[in-house]
Amino acid sequence: MTSSTSLRSMPRLVGRVLLWIGVFTLLVVVGLTGVAAWLRSGTQQTNVGELSFANPLKIPPLLEPRIDAGGRKVFDLRLQAGTSELLPGKTTQTWGANGSYLGPTLRAGNGDRVAINVTNELPEPTSIHWHGMHLPPEADGGPHQMVNPGATWSASWDHRSAGCHALVSPPPPWPH
Repeated sequence: MTSSTSLRSMPRLVGRVLLWIGVFTLLVVVGLTGVAAWLRSGTQQTNVGELSFANPLKIPPLLEPRIDAGGRKVFDLRLQAGTSELLPGKTTQTWGANGSYLGPTLRAGNGDRVAINVTNELPEPTSIHWHGMHLPPEADGGPHQMVNPGATWSASWDHRSAGCHALVSPPPPWPH
């Protein structure tokens, strides 16, 4: 092998060495990142210090529907004002559905035909909106479907969500 031949093969050798160094470095970085993520997964992360969770989570009660002549599950909701004690010893004015705060749990299974009647007993127009369900836009509620005081808005649809956990956005305690 002449010196000119070995000089020509030198860039190839350097390229291979650099490639293997890069692959090795990448594997080390990925491995260390995985170990760090695994170690951190067992720690509680917060930006507010130690959390105590002194107030229990309030789960809204289940509202049993009535079944109409067409076989639909019918839920009747009344939007109303009230007062609630969100912190011990402190009451505040709140709005809710079928109660002074939040709203009931509505349960419907995949394939159920659902109808919901929302009556506004609040002193101003408001709206209500469903989260987590696949339904037609005209049944979804929201600010484009305001319910005036004393009025009732009704929506119905065929429930087509298997394994869905949906929640209702009760009316906010401010005008919109």
